[in-house]
Amino acid sequence: MDINDFTLADDWNFLDPTTPTLIEEVITTQKHQKSSLRSQRRSFMGCFSLRLRNNIDYAAFKKWKNDANTGMTKEIAEIISGYITNYYDFITTAPPSKNRNLETYCCFALCRAISDLTHIPFVISFQQRKQKSQHGRFASMKAERPLLVPGWNHTGESILFVDDFITSGMTAKSCYDVLRSYDNHVDGLIYCAY
Repeated sequence: MDINDFTLADDWNFLDPTTPTLIEEVITTQKHQKSSLRSQRRSFMGCFSLRLRNNIDYAAFKKWKNDANTGMTKEIAEIISGYITNYYDFITTAPPSKNRNLETYCCFALCRAISDLTHIPFVISFQQRKQKSQHGRFASMKAERPLLVPGWNHTGESILFVDDFITSGMTAKSCYDVLRSYDNHVDGLIYCAY
């Protein structure tokens, strides 16, 4: 198959490191919406893919981040689950920022919804941040390194890292580095990006 033939993109396993990760899938669900899945190769090594969408309703997305209602959580989970074709021991996500309510943290809700759809267990890996309370590149640069939760002891496993949004990729990279330091294989799926 020619990697430039996007009509057969569904046959590709986007997270399989043995297949090219520079493939772009363009799906037209409605006339005004397009989406694609791209490798975030400039930030760090690893098989991290971004699902990019045009015409994102950022006001609704930000509202969801503050209160992960089940309807939008399920919608995003269904989209992400469609790209998961590899085997994973568990799913995890980034640490919540300092001021996040852990009961309503959108990434926890998203990972639980993906877990329900895929039957891949969701494991909380990182402690809540003690310093980082803002989002964005500069906040990420000043943030402390993600700390694993007490008792976390996973080595030599296959982990899917899921996040809902990316700006610079610094948080994803730091989480990737920590998980890889335990000799784990780490893939990533991130829902949308600037």
